[in-house]
Amino acid sequence: MTDMHPLKNRKWLIVFIKAILLFLFAGFCNDYILSSNSFLATIFVYSLLLAAWYFFTLILKKIPCNIHKELFFSGLVLLVLLLFVEVYLRFGVKTHLDFGEINGLSGRSNLYSSSMADAYIAPKPSQVVSYRNKEFSFYRKKNDKGLSEKNIPKKDSAEIRILCLGDSFTEGAGTSYDSSWVKHTEALLNETNRGNKFTLINAGLSGSDPFFEYLLLKNNLLDYKPDWVIMNVNQSDIFDFIIRGGMERFKSDGTVQYNYRPWWYQAYRYSYITRHIVHDVFHLSQMLHTIEDEQKLVARAIKEINAVGQSLEKLGDEAGFKFVMVLQPLHSEIEANRYLYNNYLHIIDNLRYTINLMPCFVDRVKHLNDKSGYYWPADTHFNTKGYQIMGECIFENLDSILIAQPSSLENLGHSTFK
Repeated sequence: MTDMHPLKNRKWLIVFIKAILLFLFAGFCNDYILSSNSFLATIFVYSLLLAAWYFFTLILKKIPCNIHKELFFSGLVLLVLLLFVEVYLRFGVKTHLDFGEINGLSGRSNLYSSSMADAYIAPKPSQVVSYRNKEFSFYRKKNDKGLSEKNIPKKDSAEIRILCLGDSFTEGAGTSYDSSWVKHTEALLNETNRGNKFTLINAGLSGSDPFFEYLLLKNNLLDYKPDWVIMNVNQSDIFDFIIRGGMERFKSDGTVQYNYRPWWYQAYRYSYITRHIVHDVFHLSQMLHTIEDEQKLVARAIKEINAVGQSLEKLGDEAGFKFVMVLQPLHSEIEANRYLYNNYLHIIDNLRYTINLMPCFVDRVKHLNDKSGYYWPADTHFNTKGYQIMGECIFENLDSILIAQPSSLENLGHSTFK
């Protein structure tokens, strides 16, 4: 009877190991664990490596080789040591973390995945989007066109419609629906009481960029019949271009394909050791390029975003709206009183109507008692105060543009400004 216990225990141990391996395989196939932004994803990858090493040593056991046990345990020791280093880099050093890891968001993003492309071009209607990070909660109920906006009724004859395109800074990540810059600007325009009703439509989508926004407007939003279209552009759009490419991402068969990622990207995604090697040994930028290559890509991004602006002007000539491109600085650029890229202002070259928010933002922020009180420190999006400043700055510049264009309002059937 005593001899049965070790055999029985070994049988249950084998069943347990098989169950763990099945769990690992299922998690790998579904990308459920791998998509997590918690440290569990890194542990999961090391578990897969350990399982692979275990099966390798089993293969050695089938051939005349007596070192499979030593190999297995040496591999086990090495993987455990590497995992300890990963733990230290993740929770001790805390450098080279991605956006989700800094903010505790649920879901580790794959920057080169185009799975969200359809949601940027033709967002699903009537959905509820919500998430919570360490600093704020985000909640939006989408309208019948999939925008973070109320359903827009038929256009009134005395109404001036302004459609606002952009990413999360336009959608209003970091504040409520009523406190986005879009709604602040709308309120200020209506307070001027010039005999017109202004309706500003928030068409911002978190994670979008000018190339997606152009197609969103062209394919889905022209029936709003806007009189003006504003596109808000910021530094993140340069990053998006480097990852996704420009208009060439849209293939003739209707699919979307981003730029080819580095072959070692998955290792970079899950291993903090790899991240330190990439940035601290090979000195690649946060966008995973050499300084020289990144400068070339930035110059190309600026040129192609400017081309999108010119395409929107042509589309406006055909559809009956006027286009305004807005350059929005991030908080780090406001503090430095300069854009990150020296040639950034070339984005608005040769465009008819443009707004550079930097001077206004710098002037407003310098009068704040708390110079960091307009944005969320970890997330870096603006808070309610930041969006209020942004709305006021856009209003001041946009108001000047509108006043200088009374004839355009007459042509649209609106009463002119007084």
